Amino acid sequence: MALTAKIILTHVTGAEDIILLADGAKFVIVDGSRRSKVVSANDAAAFVKELTGIKTAIKIAKLKIGRSVPASDLIVSLLSADSTIDDEISYQILSTTISTKTLKVWPLTVMNEKEVIELPDGVIDDVVNYLLANGVSKASTVGLYDKIEFVDALPATVDEEENPIPISATTAFVLNKPDGDKPVDSAWIYDGEWTELVDE
Repeated sequence: MALTAKIILTHVTGAEDIILLADGAKFVIVDGSRRSKVVSANDAAAFVKELTGIKTAIKIAKLKIGRSVPASDLIVSLLSADSTIDDEISYQILSTTISTKTLKVWPLTVMNEKEVIELPDGVIDDVVNYLLANGVSKASTVGLYDKIEFVDALPATVDEEENPIPISATTAFVLNKPDGDKPVDSAWIYDGEWTELVDE
C-alpha cells in the first residue's frame, strides 16, 4: 500500500494537529515536532485485540457497577515486539487507561527511550477506527456476548427433575470466586455446554 497521511481530529479544543502516517496497519503518530516510532502491523493488531478483549470488557463492567479494580489493572500497555535491552536499550510502549467513558476520551501515551508523548483525547479512537477500516480485527470474543453478569457460581442448567433451565446464550457469566476448576474472573457462555471466553 502507499503511504497515507490522515489528520486525527482530537476532542481537545486548541490541540495541535496530530497526523497518522500509515501504510496499511503499520503507522506512525506525528505530534508537531515529535513522532512515535513505527508501530508494526502485528503490534497494532495486538493493541486493538487487547482493547476489545474480554479481559478489558470485564474490567469496564466492574467499574460500571462500582466494583474496585486495582489501578495497575486499568492500564493497557503494549511493548513493541522489536524492543531490546541487549546492546542498546530500544523500546516503544503504547499505553492507555481503561475507564467507563467512551474510547474517544481514553488517554493515549507513547513512550520510548527518548521521550514520552502524551496525546490529546480522541487520538486513540481515531487510530483504532483507522486500523479496523484497514483489516485489523477486534478480539475473537467480540460478538459472542452482549451482557456481562457477575456470579459466585455458574447457573444451574437443569432443575431437580433434570429439566433444562433456560440460560441466555449471549450472557457472559464472570466468576466472583472459583467454581470447581473454573478460576475467579473467568468468563463463560452457555450454548448446550459451558464454554470459556478466551481471546486467541
